[in-house]
Amino acid sequence: MRLPATLRRIAAWSILLALIAIVYTQIAVPVVQEYRTLAADIDTKQRLATKLNQAIVDNDKLARNAEQDIARINGFGGLLNAVEGGQADTEIREYFVEAVRASGGKIQSSQNLLVETEEVFHRHTLRANISADIDQLAGLLHRLESRQPFLFVERLQIHSQQNAATSEHQNSVLRIQLNLVGYSNQHDDRR
Repeated sequence: MRLPATLRRIAAWSILLALIAIVYTQIAVPVVQEYRTLAADIDTKQRLATKLNQAIVDNDKLARNAEQDIARINGFGGLLNAVEGGQADTEIREYFVEAVRASGGKIQSSQNLLVETEEVFHRHTLRANISADIDQLAGLLHRLESRQPFLFVERLQIHSQQNAATSEHQNSVLRIQLNLVGYSNQHDDRR
């Protein structure tokens, strides 16, 4: 049985349109979806690149500010003169011994603690036990904290000696434990 010519044309066009639709859904739709995904990825990468560039600019600004701050501190003279750890430890010990002798106190013991690195500075700590009266202690603290390079007294413990027979405190001699902290530059940029 033969279909009329009109139906044959409709059938042929229908088959052709069905083939075009199949080809379109199998090829064109994934290509369009891939293009959209690619466009979104490009947009995301552009946004991330912009953020990265801004972070680089911000980091450069922070680095310049840090360099300026270090230059100001170095120019101000607040750091220990020595750059190497052992020399800075010796320097802080010499300042301490000089201050204790000038104030009239006596050093019982002292030791340098491990050097700590903080940002661009080395932190040098001297732990000491001394004996002094209240006036000598006041003079010592003044000598240590009112000079350059800057030295900071931390963890100050003061013990007065008690007379066991009378249960009275003897004000004349105090036992004092303290940490003395000074900072040095990690790099020898000052010279």
